[in-house]
Amino acid sequence: MIDSFKIRSARPGDATEVLSMLGRLAKHEGAADQPRLNKDSLEQYVFAYSPRAYVFVAESQNGVLMGFILVFETFSSWTGDLALHIGDLWVEEFARRRDVARQLMNHASDAFPNRRIDVYVVRTNDARSFYECCGFVEQEEWVLYRRAAADHRQRGSSGASLQEKS
Repeated sequence: MIDSFKIRSARPGDATEVLSMLGRLAKHEGAADQPRLNKDSLEQYVFAYSPRAYVFVAESQNGVLMGFILVFETFSSWTGDLALHIGDLWVEEFARRRDVARQLMNHASDAFPNRRIDVYVVRTNDARSFYECCGFVEQEEWVLYRRAAADHRQRGSSGASLQEKS
């Protein structure tokens, strides 16, 4: 039974457990592959002097990590302002339905106040109803496109780069 918990910034000593939770999230979402995030990447991008991403964890009174949220800042040219993107949000099964996910999200939101928050959710993930309960609205007019990092120099089918088309 979980009586109380606190939300705090992740520390380097949390890396192994955060990576384990991320693996469980990938399995839960039916991902074909495990995430490639590792301790070195966490050290470089999260625990660095100038982090590129932020991880907050929910910790029980007896020091057990119950969940985490990974967020990073983005910029919206439409609003002309910074926004926040939730990269991952996971709560361990034993800690679900105890307001842990909402508290993690609130903590991230408080750390970056007055920011629009975006999140991509796998269409079949039951977490969609959680986000809707938190005030998120599905953006039906948007479609996610992705290009692998190795393909950064690929051109369109006409052979013209985007810069040439402008």
